[in-house]
Amino acid sequence: MRRVLLSCLLSIALLSFACAPIVKKPEIDQVKKVAVVSLYAPALVPDVGGFGMITNINRVKKTVAKDAYDIYVKELTKLGWSVMPAHVVVKNKLYAKTFDAARLYKDKDSGASNFMAKLMNAGAKLAEYGEILPEGMKSGSEMHVMRKEDAEALGKLAKGLGVDAVLIVQLDYCYRPRNPTIARVSGTGHAHLNCSSSVRAVDKNGVAVVTMPELDQCNDQAKTKAESEKAILMLGGQISIMNAEQVTVITEMFRDSTRKSAANAVAQLQKAMQQP
Repeated sequence: MRRVLLSCLLSIALLSFACAPIVKKPEIDQVKKVAVVSLYAPALVPDVGGFGMITNINRVKKTVAKDAYDIYVKELTKLGWSVMPAHVVVKNKLYAKTFDAARLYKDKDSGASNFMAKLMNAGAKLAEYGEILPEGMKSGSEMHVMRKEDAEALGKLAKGLGVDAVLIVQLDYCYRPRNPTIARVSGTGHAHLNCSSSVRAVDKNGVAVVTMPELDQCNDQAKTKAESEKAILMLGGQISIMNAEQVTVITEMFRDSTRKSAANAVAQLQKAMQQP
């Protein structure tokens, strides 16, 4: 009997979690002006089966990051929001302090000494080489879990920027062979790029007003997942960006999959915001 009861309680808890709203009302209704304070993605872009990755991605990282930011800003305006320009955001004196503090909180939680925390914080820029980030922007990977300290800090940042809420956009890219059966045997074939995205937002009072699920890399279940129309040649499981033509193709694949994923995410937000 006890086992049945526990099973029922677990099922109810899981169902409640799955149905949890992604926006907080009525607070979200007060949001009109926002700032995207971080948009980030792992620069290691793997094959969905884990057999390879995109090499030489540094050739397109800056373009991919800029395109992704511009795409998301355009989509967010469909919610009736005005978005503060990125160059204004990153120059605010509170901006760097907010994200540096997030790293220190993480180091403290993990048991790192204060000295080590400062040392790791000083080397944060090196760590960012492993991510796709718009120019001048900090990674929000430390904050996407949204601890109490993070929400409070982001609320203060929103006030400092003079916006109603600040947003962190998490992106995830991977590629899928057009013909998985053949690709698994030879590692050769054409592959499409997939993008998933998740948005978190905190208002100027430190309240999390948007809480989309955190992404796992190459998660086929992500509701915002979208695939590029174009495909590129994969050899030995790897996609190598070697020449100008490949740069053009892969950049368009990133742009296309990001555009579709951002549209999916914003459509979910719009639907949630329209519900009573």
